[in-house]
Amino acid sequence: MSRLNSLISNITSGRVYIQTHNFPDPDAISSAFGMQYLLKVHGIDAIICYKGQIDRHNTRKMMELFDIKAVNVDRLGALPPDSQVILIDAQKNSGNVYDLSCDKVISVDHHPTVQSYDYLYSDIREKVGACASIIASYYFENGIEMPVEIATALLYGIKVDTAQLTRGVNALDLEMFTKMFFMANVKHMNELESSTIEIEDLQAYGNAISTIELEGPISFANTGRDCPEALIAEIADFMVAIKDVCMSVVYSVRTEGIKISIRTDKKSGCNAGQIIVEALEGIGTGGGHERMAGGYIPLRNRIESIDEVVVIFRDNFHRALARHMQNKNTA
Repeated sequence: MSRLNSLISNITSGRVYIQTHNFPDPDAISSAFGMQYLLKVHGIDAIICYKGQIDRHNTRKMMELFDIKAVNVDRLGALPPDSQVILIDAQKNSGNVYDLSCDKVISVDHHPTVQSYDYLYSDIREKVGACASIIASYYFENGIEMPVEIATALLYGIKVDTAQLTRGVNALDLEMFTKMFFMANVKHMNELESSTIEIEDLQAYGNAISTIELEGPISFANTGRDCPEALIAEIADFMVAIKDVCMSVVYSVRTEGIKISIRTDKKSGCNAGQIIVEALEGIGTGGGHERMAGGYIPLRNRIESIDEVVVIFRDNFHRALARHMQNKNTA
């Protein structure tokens, strides 16, 4: 039985929700879009939902071009008792996905597992660079014709999450990218590629540049308050490209907490996902891949000032990094 057929066989309820991680990016939305169509082919209707905002122009543009409908979970209310949830580009207890209080859960993801969960079915491939590659493989493995708008969306999801095939790419990403490249709508792809930065983003870049602190090959920068989550990650990518910087840590303070994004390059020899998990133990949640990771520190009920919390995080980060490098050198 194929992975897709195994997934379908575990859907027994009439109400199905496809849920992405909070503040979804192009990989999450395109993967949810592709999954929704696969379910439709099998006679199953599903609603795409998410928590937070669609806060990047390129993601909103993709949804507009391909008429992708998604609902904020705040508008759903309590789910009916017979509901099932398919987590896409997300896992339970990862710290970056809202809990819909549903016990019947399936997960399709490419992030490392932070905490195990008893799923009805899961297809979690940590070595794959984009969730869109996994969803695309379901089409080709099962001989399902892929509409051009889905091919374009999934192709764009792969390009964004792998930084144009330069980060975390494995054989499946390359295979799916190659197969969909000539299937995609070139005009729409060009529109998406030219819709990545808004005027308002420049303020966040300016804040990060003006606050950057270099500690050897590590850069720390603050984007300013309430920076969109995806933009924090983009600025972290920008910062790690600086000469002699091999690890960038970028953060933004929000009313409810501090959002953090980390990027490393190949020279660092560090696993960003492992370091952020250890650095945030006891003060927040985090996770991710070897070269890209993220975390969150809630500020509710903390007695320290925001500046003091940032200092605590940086101290924890340095200790976690030192332990990581020591373990690596003694392995």
